[in-house]
Amino acid sequence: MKLIRIILICLLICFVSSENEILQPQQTISLNLDESGVMFLFNSTSFDTSSNNKMYFKVKALERNYNDDHANYGYIDLIDEEPGDPYDTSFSDGEIETDDNGAKYRIKYFTIEKKSIEIGDHSGNLLYIFINIKPGKVDLTNTMKDGSSKQTSAPSGLENTILQKSKPIKVDANDYMIAFNSKDFDVGEEMHFKIKALEGTFLWSGVNYQFISSTVGYSEPDLEYAQFSLKTTYETTPSGLRYQTKYFNIVKDKNKFRGTDGSLLLIYFMIDYGEVEITNTEEDEGKFETWKIVVIVVVIAVAIIISIIIFCIRRKRQLNAMQMNNPAMYPSNNVVVSQPVPYQQQYY
Repeated sequence: MKLIRIILICLLICFVSSENEILQPQQTISLNLDESGVMFLFNSTSFDTSSNNKMYFKVKALERNYNDDHANYGYIDLIDEEPGDPYDTSFSDGEIETDDNGAKYRIKYFTIEKKSIEIGDHSGNLLYIFINIKPGKVDLTNTMKDGSSKQTSAPSGLENTILQKSKPIKVDANDYMIAFNSKDFDVGEEMHFKIKALEGTFLWSGVNYQFISSTVGYSEPDLEYAQFSLKTTYETTPSGLRYQTKYFNIVKDKNKFRGTDGSLLLIYFMIDYGEVEITNTEEDEGKFETWKIVVIVVVIAVAIIISIIIFCIRRKRQLNAMQMNNPAMYPSNNVVVSQPVPYQQQYY
């Protein structure tokens, strides 16, 4: 504990000197770390010690950068105040996200309950969070929901909001699920969807789904998973709200009907808050256009060629340097090596 406390003090000093921002509710802070370990300050004013005491967080970093499976935390009143002994909370593992460059990021979630005994003599308005992590990019988001938990039952009235083929439907993020009328699709056919929500509110990088009916209901352990495609589109409303649209596909697989006829598909999404619009599309709008694929292939090919050229140049320079430093071992190409005279020719 003493070592962690010393580290926290050092990070607080760095925090003050670098003038980092304080994380606000429902916001994200992104940092690029030069050294191991990072401390965030969170404005916990809007949370109390009664029913509104759970603060949910989502952390995103390179898959192998986590040094342990918990975060340390505590309360201070001033950003340059020396912290006391920290408390800790365990991470819950989330999904792995892959960026455009192929880097894999692990999502983790954790919850901090605002307790009077942990606040002590402090106001409880400023929470510090220490995450033991290797240098690199790290994002911390305060969310309204625990992204690691799932609903144990489907909401009532689900059958009243059924998504129809080639049409959109709008629901609240707190609904978690919608039902889709899939009876017009053949067994084995792929169904295409897109989902739009406020930027930064997607807690998962995909959706869960399962086929249901009037006799076979929602079962959390039997959920299937559909990953979002790499493509994401953005739009900004006249009022300044920025939305993200993500895309996914689900195959009408008979092996996953669970005793139903496959005519009703439940789609389970995890969006933090706000309005959610889901649309069944006729085409797969999430696939990359051909010209983008061609550009990516060309860029990769050029990068490989350049790497080979650089390697050859460096290798040649290394050999030249070795020859200059040790000419006896690496003779010059201009050195004439004497050839032995055949025995028969020695007396002519």
